[in-house]
Amino acid sequence: MFKVTGWDYSHGWNTAVYGTKRYKVAGGYIIWNSKLVKTIKQIRGRNRR
Repeated sequence: MFKVTGWDYSHGWNTAVYGTKRYKVAGGYIIWNSKLVKTIKQIRGRNRR
């Protein structure tokens, strides 16, 4: 299981090139294909105090 702490595109904010969306996790980034990976639990926003 991975805890996603943010996301980015592989080409940064360069809008002239298509980039792959990658998700930031502990130790780096991961990229997944929704056809090959299944989300088993998705946590929406948390209450902040």
